[in-house]
Amino acid sequence: MKETNSSLLTKDILELDRQLQLANLPYPFHQMAYEIFRDFGLQKAIQYVTDRTLEVRSTFQSDKLREKAVPYKIIGEYLTDRHALLQMNNAARLPIAERAALMADAYLGYGSPIGAVIATKHSYIPYAVGSDIGCGISISLYDIKNEHFNKNYQLFVDSIIKNTFWGNRNKQDGKNHHAILDGFNWNINPFIKGLRDIAIEQLGTSGGGNHFVNMGFVDIFDDNHFISHGHYFAIMCHVGSRRIGSDITDRYASIAIKQHPYLDVTIRNLSWLNNDSSEGIEYYNGMNLALDYAKANHEVIHNRIQKFIGEKPLFYNFVTHKFLRKEKIDGSDYYIHRKGAFESRKSSFGIVTSNMSDTSYLVSGKGDEDALNSSSHGCGRVMSKVVAFEKLSHGELESIMNHRQVNLLGGCIDEAPQVFKPIDAIIASHADSFSVFGKFKPKIVRMENMSERSLYK
Repeated sequence: MKETNSSLLTKDILELDRQLQLANLPYPFHQMAYEIFRDFGLQKAIQYVTDRTLEVRSTFQSDKLREKAVPYKIIGEYLTDRHALLQMNNAARLPIAERAALMADAYLGYGSPIGAVIATKHSYIPYAVGSDIGCGISISLYDIKNEHFNKNYQLFVDSIIKNTFWGNRNKQDGKNHHAILDGFNWNINPFIKGLRDIAIEQLGTSGGGNHFVNMGFVDIFDDNHFISHGHYFAIMCHVGSRRIGSDITDRYASIAIKQHPYLDVTIRNLSWLNNDSSEGIEYYNGMNLALDYAKANHEVIHNRIQKFIGEKPLFYNFVTHKFLRKEKIDGSDYYIHRKGAFESRKSSFGIVTSNMSDTSYLVSGKGDEDALNSSSHGCGRVMSKVVAFEKLSHGELESIMNHRQVNLLGGCIDEAPQVFKPIDAIIASHADSFSVFGKFKPKIVRMENMSERSLYK
C-alpha cells in the first residue's frame, strides 16, 4: 500500500528528530534544522545537522581544558589562599595557555586571580588582563625638604583636595586636557569612538576602591639606574583607565565567551580571541588605547598637583600592572597577560605598594624568566571587602592611621591596613624577581570616601 504524503512527512520528521538526538546539538541548532527541513527537505536538513555536528565537535575539542596544568611558578605560595591557587590551576589548564606564573600578592579574582600572569602564542584573553586596563602606579620625586613640607603643610593638603576627583561617576572640572584625546586611535570602530566623550569627562579622575594619591618621602639608599642616592619628597598615584578600560574589556570578553560555548563553566570568563581575528585585532588596539589613556590619567594628576605646589619633578615614572604585550621569554615569543603584576625584566623600574599606612618599595628588576619576568604589584588582600565591613570599624582605622602619623583624607574600612598581606613577606618572596633600592613612606593619603563610593557607574 502506497504511503500518503502525511505519513511520509511524519516519517521524515521522526528521522530528523533521530539525527538531532544522535548529534546532541544545542537547541538553537534544532530550530534551524527544522526550518531547513520545512523549506528544502530532509536531505538538506540532515546535511546541516552533519555539518554542524562536525563544527561543534571541533569547537568542543578546541575548548577542552588540558588534563594537567602547564607548569608554572608560584611565588610565596604560603601567602596565597587555596581558592586563588585553584583558580590559577584552572587558568593554567586553558588549551591556549603556554606558560604561567602566580605572584606572592595573589588573591581571588574574576576569571583568574589578581597576581596571575598567563602566556599565550596566538590568543588574547580580555579577563586575564582585567577590567581596569593600564591600572598602575606612578611616582614623581622632588627636591623638597621635610622642613618646607611641614611649614607649608596645608598647601600640600589643599593640592590633593583641590586637584583630585573621586567616585565612579565623578567628572573632572573641565580644566584637564591631554594629547591622548586628540589622536586618531579613537576611530578603531564606532564602539571605541563612542568612548571618547567618557574619556574627556574622566581624564584626571581617580575612581575609587584601592586607588589613591599619596604624598610622602622617598629614601634612595642603593645603586640603581634611575636616580641618585638621597631623600626626596614624592607624589605617588594609583589609577587606571576608568570606564574606558572596563567597557572595552566587557565588550570583547562577552564576544570571546560567545565564541567558546563549550569551555568549562568554571573558567569561561577566560575565553579568548584569536589574535588574527577582526575582534582580536580590535581588542588589542583598544587595549593599547586604554593603556595610553591610563598613562595620560597619571600625567594629568601629577601635573595639576605639581603646578599647585609650584614645583617641578626631578624624576617621574609610571609602572602598569594590568596589560598585555608580546614579549620574548627564553627565546620564544609569547603574549604575556599580566593582571596585577608588573614587568620586572633586568634593570627595569618597579614599584611594590603597601597598604595605606606602611612603606612601599622602589625596585629594580632581575629578570626571572621562570616567573615570566613579572613581580607582585602590591601586598594583596587577605580579607574580602564584605568581611572587612563586618569585622572592622572606622574607629580602628583612624587609630591605626594616627598611630602611624599618616593623614588619611577619605578612605573606607574595606581598604584598611589589616585587610592586606604583610608587605615585608611579599618583598622577601620576590628575591629572584627584583632588588630594592628605595622606600616610600606616606604622610598624606587621599582615597575615595563612603559618600563618593555611592556614585557607582
